[in-house]
Amino acid sequence: MNLTSSRFFLAAFLTALGCSSPSTPSTTSTGASGGAAASTGSGGAGMTGSVSSSSVGSGSDSSTVSGSGSSGAGGSLATTDAECALHEHSTCATCCDQVHAKGLAAYNAAFAGCFCGAGPCAGPCAGTICTDPNAAPSDACSSCIGNNIPACGAAIVEACNAEPDCTARSVCAKGCPPQGVQEVDVACLQKPHASCLSCCDGNHPAGVAALDCVCQSDVCAAVCADTVCDQKSFTAFDSPCGKCVEAAFAAPGACSFTGQTCYNQIGKDCSPLMTCWTYCP
Repeated sequence: MNLTSSRFFLAAFLTALGCSSPSTPSTTSTGASGGAAASTGSGGAGMTGSVSSSSVGSGSDSSTVSGSGSSGAGGSLATTDAECALHEHSTCATCCDQVHAKGLAAYNAAFAGCFCGAGPCAGPCAGTICTDPNAAPSDACSSCIGNNIPACGAAIVEACNAEPDCTARSVCAKGCPPQGVQEVDVACLQKPHASCLSCCDGNHPAGVAALDCVCQSDVCAAVCADTVCDQKSFTAFDSPCGKCVEAAFAAPGACSFTGQTCYNQIGKDCSPLMTCWTYCP
């Protein structure tokens, strides 16, 4: 299944099964772009040799819970789990599908065997995933899959656990970087804390300039001392610091142009910077 088109459809599948991203810590975050972003996970789940109903699809995001389909973009991304882990989350998930193609096939077959064919969603999904693995599912298909997870989830888990490469794919996906971390920042997360922070700064100079402007001009220095300004960590959007940073970037003044440069002209460099900070070990 195409990773982009399937991501939103399969998010409901993961949510209903209680799945999350085991390797990502829980973090509520905001940049100064006008909205909060929550990155949550179960935090520190170990690598297991089997798949449970709480980790169907390998414990990664919805892109790894494919009902059926291909192993992603053409060309091999890597040959080992360790090489996959060097890529950002979605690319890593695709890489795990490629490295563990036999496991992906077993999972896809179990998914299609339960939901398609003589399964409950053969009709609603006939023109999409039950016919073409790369087709985006219709609303009716998505709804059917969601409604029938209790009936099919256990069968899919059992089938995956019966194929070693399917559980190996799960282990691979659990080793993927947290969602939201850019590819350029993945290597930073392998460094000690102080070196990781410096690495993040080096990758996102526009973000550093924007936040430095806010902090060094005393606009938000005091209220943000324990987060953005001194500790290099995210702050909740509705916190005093979050509101101060938002206001500083929005109002006419010394930092407003810097903030606009950060968010609108250079690929929103502030949010990636703070995401990188957040996941430094």
